[in-house]
Amino acid sequence: MTQEIEHSPLGASGAARWMACGGSVELAKALSESPDEDYSVDPEWRKEGSAAHVAAAQCVAHGFDAWELGDRILEGVPATKLELECIQTYVDYCRKVAKEDDEVFVEHTIGEKVEDRPHPSFFGTVDFAVFNSERLHVVDFKYGAGIVVDVRRNKQCMYYAYGILRDIEREHGSIDPDFPVKITIVQPRTFEESPIKVWDTTAGEIFEWARDELLPKMRNPGNAYAAGEHCRFCPAKIACPLLKGMFAVAATANTKWLKDASHLTLGQEWLMIAPVKMYIKTVEEENFNRLNAGVEIPGVKLVQKKAHRVWKSGATEIFQKEFGDLAMTAPELKSPAEMSKLGKSADERVKEWAYIPTTGYTVAAASDDKPGIKMKTAQETFANVVQT
Repeated sequence: MTQEIEHSPLGASGAARWMACGGSVELAKALSESPDEDYSVDPEWRKEGSAAHVAAAQCVAHGFDAWELGDRILEGVPATKLELECIQTYVDYCRKVAKEDDEVFVEHTIGEKVEDRPHPSFFGTVDFAVFNSERLHVVDFKYGAGIVVDVRRNKQCMYYAYGILRDIEREHGSIDPDFPVKITIVQPRTFEESPIKVWDTTAGEIFEWARDELLPKMRNPGNAYAAGEHCRFCPAKIACPLLKGMFAVAATANTKWLKDASHLTLGQEWLMIAPVKMYIKTVEEENFNRLNAGVEIPGVKLVQKKAHRVWKSGATEIFQKEFGDLAMTAPELKSPAEMSKLGKSADERVKEWAYIPTTGYTVAAASDDKPGIKMKTAQETFANVVQT
């Protein structure tokens, strides 16, 4: 398999980005960057993510548990360095959903044969899927800990489902539009209540999305730039003219006018905050990487990070001997997330005794899945008092 095919500019892993921002496709190509790599992520983390996927695939394909990986080296990373309990969560789920007579797909390549593709750049690798006469179930493994990924109408997963449905149709004939399709994202390293998120859809909805949204965008992604959450995973954001322009405006803007801005304008300004932050983060990292490589950059320099004092080896014994229990802190209960890792019985207790407290409110995009909260205005709050 060639490098060009492996890193399709219109591949599944980057679908959320290139479907929203056609300009990023040509920009990434001009910079000679892999269109499926997120260069805002530390290279070591990317390496660990790849190793975790290889480890998970080996466990699922060969029927052993994550701890049995031993000291294998995967993608240059020792298995002992990976969070094996998180990999095992994914492995256990795959085993749970696979039935005896299912057709099983592990690290299945869609678009492997050029002649079978609906578009020359149609390509992707599905982590896991099972198929029988009653349903198709696609499972995507996310090892990342930072960004929580939503499953509902997830473009990458819908792309995968479309590819597998096409493969199944070639093998078994046409599929009824009402044929059930289940999509699951397993993301064990986040602090959500459940690492497993499921969305139920149909083959008809997947094919309709591909016909009306995916394939038209593949045929003509356009060259317009659009800022949004997808900028986080863009390999070319350091050179993006739109983000650079937004950053310049934000850096020089007089914010006093915001007090008199319309509600519509204020909401539009808020939606631009996340992309500008992503650009700022990328600028910081690029400066750090160059300075760390010995390059001199006018106006900036490397300095030591702020640090607090730490104890030398042997300090515990010295202070405990001299001050007794006064030198020691009291033990405390582990966090719910850490406690759940102790095993199934501990996880059951966590579900019984842990809860998510209300900590206040924050602003989110209108497209966010969380339910919106309508606060009362001052007039509404005191309406009864005024009437009285």
